[in-house]
Amino acid sequence: MTSPSATIAGMRRRNYDVTHQYENILNRIYPDFLKNSGMLLVNCVQTYQLLHEAPLKEGHTAVDCFHRLLQCSPSQLALVATYLYASILAFFAIGTGPLVSLMRKHVVVILLVVTGVYVYRDIIPWMTYTLQPMDSADGQLLYIRLVLLCISAIIVPLFIPRIYVPIDPKNPMEVPNPEQTASIFSLAFYTFLDPIVKEASVVPHLPFHRLPPLADYDCSAHLKKTSFPHLDQFHGRKRRHMFWSLMHVFSWEYSGMALCLTFMSLTRFISPLALNRILEYMENGDTQGRIMTPWFWVGSLLVAPAMGTVAWQWYIFLATRCLARTQAIFTQLIFEHSLRIQFKAETSSDATLEGDVESRSGGDEQDAQSQRTAAVEGNAKAKDGGMKPAPQHAEKENLIGKINTLVTVDLDTILNTKDFLTFVLQVPLELVLAGVFLYKILGWSSFVGCASILLMLPIPGYVTSLIQKYHKAKMAKTDARVDAIAEAVGVLRMIKLFGWEKKMSRSLNDKREEELVWVWKSKVIELLNGIINSIIPTITMVVTYATFTIIMKQSLTPSIVFSSMVIFDVVRIKFHTTSWGVGQIMRGKVALERIQSFLRETDLLDEFDEKSAERLAKAASHIDEMHESVIGFKDCVFTWDALDGDSRPTSRAFRLKIEGELCFRRDCINLIVGPTGAGKTSVLMALLGEMHYNPSSADSWYHLPRAGGIAYAAQESWVQNDTIRNNILFGAPYDDERYKKVIYQCALTKDLELFDTGDHTEVGEMGLTLSGGQKARVTLARALYSSAEILLLDDILVALDVHTSRWIVKECLQGDLIQGRTVLLVTHNVALAGPIAGFFVTVDSNGAVKEAGTTLSSTLALSPAMEEEFEAEKDAVEEATKEETSAPNGTKLGTVNKATGKLILAEEIQQGSVTWKAITLYLRALGGKRPVFFAAVCVVSMLASPVASSFSVWFLGHWSGQYKGRSPEEVDVFFYLSMYILTLIGMEVFMAFNDIYYITGAQRASRYINNTLVESILTSTLRWLDETPASRIISRCTQDIGTIDNELASTFQRFATVAFIMAVKLVAPLLFAPTGVAKKYIGLRICFEI
Repeated sequence: MTSPSATIAGMRRRNYDVTHQYENILNRIYPDFLKNSGMLLVNCVQTYQLLHEAPLKEGHTAVDCFHRLLQCSPSQLALVATYLYASILAFFAIGTGPLVSLMRKHVVVILLVVTGVYVYRDIIPWMTYTLQPMDSADGQLLYIRLVLLCISAIIVPLFIPRIYVPIDPKNPMEVPNPEQTASIFSLAFYTFLDPIVKEASVVPHLPFHRLPPLADYDCSAHLKKTSFPHLDQFHGRKRRHMFWSLMHVFSWEYSGMALCLTFMSLTRFISPLALNRILEYMENGDTQGRIMTPWFWVGSLLVAPAMGTVAWQWYIFLATRCLARTQAIFTQLIFEHSLRIQFKAETSSDATLEGDVESRSGGDEQDAQSQRTAAVEGNAKAKDGGMKPAPQHAEKENLIGKINTLVTVDLDTILNTKDFLTFVLQVPLELVLAGVFLYKILGWSSFVGCASILLMLPIPGYVTSLIQKYHKAKMAKTDARVDAIAEAVGVLRMIKLFGWEKKMSRSLNDKREEELVWVWKSKVIELLNGIINSIIPTITMVVTYATFTIIMKQSLTPSIVFSSMVIFDVVRIKFHTTSWGVGQIMRGKVALERIQSFLRETDLLDEFDEKSAERLAKAASHIDEMHESVIGFKDCVFTWDALDGDSRPTSRAFRLKIEGELCFRRDCINLIVGPTGAGKTSVLMALLGEMHYNPSSADSWYHLPRAGGIAYAAQESWVQNDTIRNNILFGAPYDDERYKKVIYQCALTKDLELFDTGDHTEVGEMGLTLSGGQKARVTLARALYSSAEILLLDDILVALDVHTSRWIVKECLQGDLIQGRTVLLVTHNVALAGPIAGFFVTVDSNGAVKEAGTTLSSTLALSPAMEEEFEAEKDAVEEATKEETSAPNGTKLGTVNKATGKLILAEEIQQGSVTWKAITLYLRALGGKRPVFFAAVCVVSMLASPVASSFSVWFLGHWSGQYKGRSPEEVDVFFYLSMYILTLIGMEVFMAFNDIYYITGAQRASRYINNTLVESILTSTLRWLDETPASRIISRCTQDIGTIDNELASTFQRFATVAFIMAVKLVAPLLFAPTGVAKKYIGLRICFEI
């Protein structure tokens, strides 16, 4: 039975759906546009009639009206012309069309200009003692005119929904995102998000499909089109720093953000100015020499912060939009660039043998491959003295781990610097405005304070350079830890089978400890930077007050003290914000340079490398029209590492050599044979462009036609974390007849029968539910099902038994799906595959590739070792043929959901608020073995700093009160100045102690949570490993741990600090205010806080 709460939730859901549908319809036909445009026309006509008293009365002719217009003043004629022009525009703006939006904006601008004229003529004079409204003779007509203008020029445009303008007019969205049609008021106050917020408030979890459609200007295709020409070197980007390219991409957004910050900075200084004028008026009580009335300044205290808040919210909107787009752009750019990286480019070949080494052209491919894939072992051997690294590559990084770090930790670090404009623009602007304001009220003593700032600026500059240095070192340790985690996750099942959990845990914890050392150093140096930037404005304030009272012999009146205190608070906040922001900016700079280095300095495929592109273009010029379909080589050498002009090959540098011309035969099976480790796979890699091409003669070339498509089945089987069917289709359309043939010819029929859900069974990550032979056959089936004309098959029989291999050779390689296609088959099983081959190619132990003819006998005659191996394989095949063969039986591995075939569980989404269990986990980790003591010390130190700050404000007021009825010489300035300095020093000491003590706890929490996470992963069950993809595990150990190290620790501290500051500021005035005033203060304060 359905519960009442569920019934109510369902009714709300249906009501919202109906309402949402009507809103979409209304937005699509734009009735509000028609209504509001008509309102503009009516208001313009009414304003015109009220202004000129409607000349068309009884007895008046058109000539009388014309003569009356001639008698008007030039200003009246200008207003008449303006209203007529606006009325005509508003009339034509009724409806929809390409020019409607432009005309409506033009009408609004005209009416705003007229409104501004009336504000200058009639409203501003009301706020002064010296001026009078210029149109006061109009009486009530003036008020009506102003009201109509405000409605037409301000209120109506604020609430008019905007016209949806698609990015691609040929493919507009059926339902635009609410943001694209929201009014200015809705954008400013986020009311366009109300429907989705209401829906989310009545359901436990809001699914993705219930979210509004993504705006077309935020789609990845559009972002790539607009940003890649400035960010990606392969789309025509200029070679400049990535930062300037980003600024070019988001030039309009950052221009808007700059305007918002400038406006907010100006409004921020209106409040202290108004406070100064009000206090001066209360001190003197006269109006002589004053221009603006007190009520104007009182109103400014309300209006200025409100307008500044609106500007700040619009800045946040633009900054968040840039953040989301930057994340999408960089993620796509990094992954696209990773596809351009040369195969096995993550490995190092820079190690050279000590002493003289005789170079040779060939080399053992297995040695070369082991050198590339065992980067960690290679580094260790280099340290042991067997090999030494080249100076320019003393420590080679693993690109797999680096890419993981780039798209997680580094990208998050860059996104955290979205507010850099506040430090580049807002901080200097507000410091200049603060200097001007202080000069107005404190005279030339403010110059002394500014001079002290300039003298101390080199100190934070030097500390900033240390921040950048330490963060680079910290990120290097982070990369090493991520590499170790990725390697451990890849072999986690083997670790569990051998019982190496504790050993691996110690290894990963050691990597974490090395990283935490630099995390600690980075946070300490950032803390030092914060202390310095907090002390600088404090010293500035003390020096300024000391100069003003001691040297200038001036009195500190309340109007001077409290207004200047606001400015000094602004300066202190700016320096404190800068100290935090500088660390963020330096980390962001390092992260951005790491991404830039990845995009520019990785070893690329020849087709993407500028130097190699010339060689490829020259090779392509030798392929004439008759040879466009040829597959082969002529006089070339292929290497895994690019050969520079001054480099020399080593005994471990593998080279694949082709002397003369070698062309594979079309429409038949080409067999590539040779001893183990000779370089047979490298032949396919060379054709695919994964190896570096080096011509040996002037007419050298190599060619693999791609027009008809190429399918590649790797020796190391690769499957997606998807169903068996999707792995075979690989995005191709489903053809039932062809699909069944592929299943049969690849001997997968009985394998699929073993699974409860057949080919809808998920294979799991790296195909963990399949055996090695099953994965090999699925990989072969993918290539066979494709429509590619050329198939590159790399030792597809190596993982199969004899029965299955015979089936594949007979039913697949001789089947109808292979007919008419060109196959390049690498294999050791010459006895099975040899009889069906139409062309043979051999690769010797020195990496030399040679044509061996069209017969098996001629190929075997070239190598006695190969002939012996052939005879052994032939005997095994003949023995197997004596048994009755049928479609091979399959092997069932893993456990899947019998109902759905699902293996990998969807990631759990936390619903509701953060649980208390998660909060207490972090709080207990902060305190370690003594959480209560840690919490008590933190609370006391966090309270002490704002208490000292509030006391300093009171003490300044007490100091200024000493000048009442006394001359400046009678006040003991040195006593009050000394007490004030001691108060400020105490505030800084408490703040520094709290920061260093909290950092210690944050380090302890990071260490505990990471160790617990690693232990939990290493002690997990095999079933959990089957259900959880490795990428999710790596993400928890990299991105989430990075968040705990940085964002969570700093955010939690800021939250606690702000909470205590608010509490102290709420309570402190009660200690000094009278009882009646205190009660009223509490009520007002609570209202403002809420």
